[in-house]
Amino acid sequence: MNSYNRDTSALVWLTLGYFLLLVYASLMPYDFSTKIDAPWVLRRALRAWPVNPYARVSGSDVFSNLLLYIPLGALVATSVRNKGLGGVGKLRAFALAFVLCFCTSVGVETLQIFSISRTSSITDLLMNTISGATGAVFGVLWGNQLWRRLNLELRSRCQHSPLDLLTLIFAGLLAADAMAPFMPTLLLSQVWRGLKASEFNVIAGFSHHPWHWWLVTHILVYMVFTLLSAQWQRQDTTKLGGYRAAIICSLFAFALETSKIFIASRVMNLSNLIANLGGVLLAVVIIRSAGTSLSQKTKLNLGIFGSITYILYLGWVPFDFHFNAALLADRFPKGVEFLPLYHYAMGASLNHVRLFVQTILLSITLVYFVRLRFDIRDKTIANVTLAIILTGLLGVLHEGGQLFLASRTASMTDIYSYMLGGALSMWIPLFNTRNLDCAPNKIGT
Repeated sequence: MNSYNRDTSALVWLTLGYFLLLVYASLMPYDFSTKIDAPWVLRRALRAWPVNPYARVSGSDVFSNLLLYIPLGALVATSVRNKGLGGVGKLRAFALAFVLCFCTSVGVETLQIFSISRTSSITDLLMNTISGATGAVFGVLWGNQLWRRLNLELRSRCQHSPLDLLTLIFAGLLAADAMAPFMPTLLLSQVWRGLKASEFNVIAGFSHHPWHWWLVTHILVYMVFTLLSAQWQRQDTTKLGGYRAAIICSLFAFALETSKIFIASRVMNLSNLIANLGGVLLAVVIIRSAGTSLSQKTKLNLGIFGSITYILYLGWVPFDFHFNAALLADRFPKGVEFLPLYHYAMGASLNHVRLFVQTILLSITLVYFVRLRFDIRDKTIANVTLAIILTGLLGVLHEGGQLFLASRTASMTDIYSYMLGGALSMWIPLFNTRNLDCAPNKIGT
């Protein structure tokens, strides 16, 4: 199969996958009942905003519904415009994408009428339709061009500088963590309240969390981010270098922290910025002082150990373990809680999407380090199965510990996500470990 056919096939599977995931999560937990007064629920749904301008509207629901159908509309429009699928004209592509998004939303909202846990609303239908139409316009105008450029760039980076992709993913996760819960606001009153509530006292700011939290989630994270950025491949095939990477990562940290005043329920904390800059400085010191290069095996061993430690730390902090049999029985998942995406779908927030993606990417990173360490290149059924089992065991350890944490909730979805990440990582091309050499003469300053 040539690259053109592979790109077309990937686009189709991505579109179908997002459609199924959207419908699956929207109907969770499938607690349908015939005892519900469907006519009354339908009348209530039809009396929602904007039919009733005085009806209560959740800003987070509106925001999430405005976003969720944009990818579906864009993917459908891009797919039907794709020449590899016998592409059609712009107007017909928009119409097909719009109708599919509208019918999907109608179907979901109709089925939610008979759900005990879900709420059907004309508001959701309107927002989903607007969202799908927006995505369809984007897909019709720029979808195919963007898809082709994305594929070319990904193939190029995978072949010549694969660490660049990891750097981009890392930056995306940092931005998502800073922007959660993804509730932007431009209201001057809210921005002003957020600014006044911000913490500019460094000592007080650091006192909000224990020292190990700052070390793991800020200093070490930005140290790794800066080291990765120093390896960024420029157009002239040279590396970005330590000093340039430090400046860029420092500006990135500053931009993320100051942007929090435009996020409802988030405030700035000067201590976050100082800890992040500390990680950047530590990376520069490492680059400058590394007189000898560590062996490839040592680097990969550190990467494996660091990934596992970071995963377990995120899952177990604040370490308030209570080993109680009654607590264990009460917190153990039951019934529909074993369904994939149950807790994320029921939470129905973009922050849950972030956690879902973060879990998968952490699993992919860990398995990729293991593959590099032991030079596992063959995508055999045995190797894929082994990756799924190992990441599943890590997920069980991660979530099993949360059963004894009073402040955490164990989720089967996280275990499934780790297993999915393990499987996906086996399909990523394995580049030569010589590309990982981070000796000072290659990193540069």
